[in-house]
Amino acid sequence: MSERALSIVRNRRFDHTTLKHVLKRLTWEAADDGSQIIVSIDALADDCQLVSRTVQRVLRKAEALGLLHLVDRERGQWPRVYSLDLDALLAYPLTRVGRRRAANARGAP
Repeated sequence: MSERALSIVRNRRFDHTTLKHVLKRLTWEAADDGSQIIVSIDALADDCQLVSRTVQRVLRKAEALGLLHLVDRERGQWPRVYSLDLDALLAYPLTRVGRRRAANARGAP
């Protein structure tokens, strides 16, 4: 699990809560740099309590926004390998709580 990636996603505001929910779940599979996310659509759907088509749509949206990159696409039984673009995620605005957390991390009152 990538604590850094989870912190970035958790503190950012996205247009759709489903996108944020799936991105947060992906961080549990990610390495510290956001890479090596190996998870199946069915596992994501089950963990997020969504249908598979919704997860597929959200993953395509994340790819279109440049937040997620498909690294390897195996055919057959193997799940795909994804990578989160942490720099693209950092470009999203902070939530209200995210701003407060950032201020506390800098030592501001």
